[in-house]
Amino acid sequence: MQDFINNFIAAVDGGKTFTFIILFSLDFIAGVIVAIKERTFIYSKLANFLNTTVVATVAGYYLLGVMVTIEPSWKPWLVASFAAIVVSLVASIGSKLKKLGIQIPGSISKFTGKIGIR
Repeated sequence: MQDFINNFIAAVDGGKTFTFIILFSLDFIAGVIVAIKERTFIYSKLANFLNTTVVATVAGYYLLGVMVTIEPSWKPWLVASFAAIVVSLVASIGSKLKKLGIQIPGSISKFTGKIGIR
């Protein structure tokens, strides 16, 4: 059992958990600021964000980490899911920063435009 736990931690961590905490926090803070600025802030949506976005994303990622621990050939899927989560969060933060009138560097705007995020 200890080997399973160690293998799981090795698969899903290595700074990834810290990256999730930072990006989800920035996305959350930016979203609250945008909602306050646009006068659309609804207190009940805070828990909704936690349940539908954070918990679902992190639980899915860690469930995939369990699968990698059981079957190591799934590792590329775990890496791809981490990359997809990070890109999605960065794009979400960038979108919210634009709504706040904060300029996004041109290279990032070009990239997000190419993948369909405005």
